[in-house]
Amino acid sequence: MLEALGLTSREEAVYQALLDGAAMTEAELRDLTGMATFSAALRALQDKGLVARMAGRPTRYSAAPPEVAVEMLIRAREEELQRIRVNSLVLTERFRAARPRHRLPRGLRHHRPDRPRAAGGHRVAHHARRTGQGGLGGAGQADAGR
Repeated sequence: MLEALGLTSREEAVYQALLDGAAMTEAELRDLTGMATFSAALRALQDKGLVARMAGRPTRYSAAPPEVAVEMLIRAREEELQRIRVNSLVLTERFRAARPRHRLPRGLRHHRPDRPRAAGGHRVAHHARRTGQGGLGGAGQADAGR
């Protein structure tokens, strides 16, 4: 579930184990998860704000509340997606600048909401030019001459 937010399966297993109980030592985590090594996952979880290292001996680890920790991961992912969206616009501008009259192959064309289409799929403005109706469906043609 949390892999979509950037956690590895090992990190998620350690976090889930910590959610199920109080603060745990590494030995307790090892017993609960069945993993022989998980220190890298534990460090990554601390770096991501999902796990806190408790003071004292032996060292114990505690899970951050999901409503806080998961929300932080979601926000980080949203920010990352926003950066990708902005970069996509830059790439689109580069693409258009290099091909001022570029037409997409027929199979790659898509419906553009800014261009109304008639029921048959043809653009309304194109149909109006061919029929001489000026896009008004004939009803406004008489008004246009007045």
